[in-house]
Amino acid sequence: MKLATDFSDIYDLCMISIRDYKIDQLFNLGDLSNFEHLMLGYLKKAIPKFIHCKKSLQDIMDLNLCQFTKDLDLAEQVILSDLMVIEWLNSKILDVTNMQLHLNDTDFKHYSEAQNLTAKINTRNILQESVNQDMTNYELRNVDWASWQNQYFSN
Repeated sequence: MKLATDFSDIYDLCMISIRDYKIDQLFNLGDLSNFEHLMLGYLKKAIPKFIHCKKSLQDIMDLNLCQFTKDLDLAEQVILSDLMVIEWLNSKILDVTNMQLHLNDTDFKHYSEAQNLTAKINTRNILQESVNQDMTNYELRNVDWASWQNQYFSN
């Protein structure tokens, strides 16, 4: 039985969902330190958003070993990785360079930039709804229904 989950397991699941030239370059060029530093930032932003996780993720993080000190089940890993994807999308949405309009651009380019931003926001919102449903399903799977039947509604 595995006693810990490496952060890299979560990163792998996250990277299946995104294509980002800069992140791919860090990984492919062997710059694993910067790759892991970037991914850790997304993970840190994702953890507080995984509300009602059975495990206190912040308390079981070992930053020195780059792992959670307890094993996360697959559902927990997938939810965390999807929350990381949302944080990655947020960084793309909030990228000021994509929002700046240049004086010599054509009207078509302005329209295209706005459409691109709208598409990113819509994608993020759809993914957020999906992750929210996954978290709800996770919570429901972990409810002690026998206690509820006896009118005991504690955590």
